[in-house]
Amino acid sequence: MKKFKLNMQSWNVSVMKPAPTEAEPYAMKREEITYPFRENLSGFLRAAGVFKTGEEIAEAVVLAKTIRDSEDTNDYLMLDEREADILKTALNRHIEATAENKTSLPFGGEVHEEAILRVFSMEEVQ
Repeated sequence: MKKFKLNMQSWNVSVMKPAPTEAEPYAMKREEITYPFRENLSGFLRAAGVFKTGEEIAEAVVLAKTIRDSEDTNDYLMLDEREADILKTALNRHIEATAENKTSLPFGGEVHEEAILRVFSMEEVQ
């Protein structure tokens, strides 16, 4: 069975955050944050409606727990072929929901681009 190496190192990303003032109650400002990759991957797998069968949900939950429980000091997470497919399916479904305006939490753009690249470009290892 194939194995894949997922880069779990954190990175910074620029996001827009509310910065209301009396003069401009809807003002926004750009702020740099550290992207919560482990937490987000785990959340993407557990989000309601992503998987449709109990078997798919069970596999996704096990993978979410594996990701969440992995050590913060580990720079890489090794996934087998099935785990990699589950993760890619979850991200694809979030991207599709965003494209079809079926989500209140859009997925993509500057905030998620590195996560997307890492998941869909995982290195195959022996």
